[in-house]
Amino acid sequence: MRFGKVELQEDRILYNRLGRRYEISLKEILWAYHRVEEASAKLCCGRVPFEIHSVVLVTGEKKTLPCPMSGEEAQGFLAQISRQNPRIAVGCPKGCRIALSSLPNTRDLGGIATKDGYRILPRRLIRSGQLSDISPEDAKTLLEEYNLKTIVDFRTDTEREEQPDPVLEGVRYIVNPVAKEETIGITRERKGFLDLLELNGDSKELMRAIYPSLVRDKFSREQYQRFFDCLLAQEEGAVLWHCSAGKDRVGVGTMLLLSAFNVSEDVIRKDYIRTRGYLRETNETLIARLAEQTGAPEEKLEQVRIIFETEEEYLDSVFAFLKREYGTVKAYLRKELDLTEDKLQKLRELYLCKG
Repeated sequence: MRFGKVELQEDRILYNRLGRRYEISLKEILWAYHRVEEASAKLCCGRVPFEIHSVVLVTGEKKTLPCPMSGEEAQGFLAQISRQNPRIAVGCPKGCRIALSSLPNTRDLGGIATKDGYRILPRRLIRSGQLSDISPEDAKTLLEEYNLKTIVDFRTDTEREEQPDPVLEGVRYIVNPVAKEETIGITRERKGFLDLLELNGDSKELMRAIYPSLVRDKFSREQYQRFFDCLLAQEEGAVLWHCSAGKDRVGVGTMLLLSAFNVSEDVIRKDYIRTRGYLRETNETLIARLAEQTGAPEEKLEQVRIIFETEEEYLDSVFAFLKREYGTVKAYLRKELDLTEDKLQKLRELYLCKG
């Protein structure tokens, strides 16, 4: 079966590129995605833009091999190799949601691009909200399709006791609370929901004050450093980190990780703000339940709604603090989280490939 100059056989791929013949076993391929590049040609009427299509193959050794073909051929090729080897990660989702029925805010960071021409490997880094309501089918997806090996739980003791994570066979579970017991606006214990109704003042101002504390306070810094230690120890399979909603503690932790990978601030903000859409229905359900149980007036419920919301200014308050106090996020990572250049290089080797 041919796609452009690529011949797809039952268990391998054959193609010629730049005078060299390649033969790759399907078992060697970790990831394949369709890449579209903008180009232009000089004609008598001026420069005419056009697109160059290819399928990029990433092997287990992190080698990146582009295979030129048309856009239509690329879609057919990806569909066919997915059928022949379902373990190949297909497509370039760029940090979008994993399609799970029971978890609204679980995302694979695979495909996110760095400023220096790399991409995060898929099925390696997963951010999420709590897993207490995970269905057996979704657990099977994470275990079998994503090869989940480690869960890092950012929640407090009380949150874990009220909504314990399931025990998943073969998965290492690491307790790593980022905030101390009950941090109003961040943690989500039953008592904390009721305390939110007693707040006075500007809810957004509260969140803008709380977010920098997650990178400023000694306890939180130590826990984020431990989180990076977990990532550095993850030689194979996926690591998933979560808090309750996957918004605040996970949002800041993911921002630090993407910064370590040299991802642009604009892309980091886009990843953070995706949470808004994924949690909208869950948040409205929680607020409706709170209204029913307490009879709280609408103005009090609106305060809670603002705290549950995902606002870019919350994350920007962290960026502003780090730049003011350290100059750059990288300087903070080096000084406070002990991310030396050797450790940063190992993170890149574990989780990135040429894009």
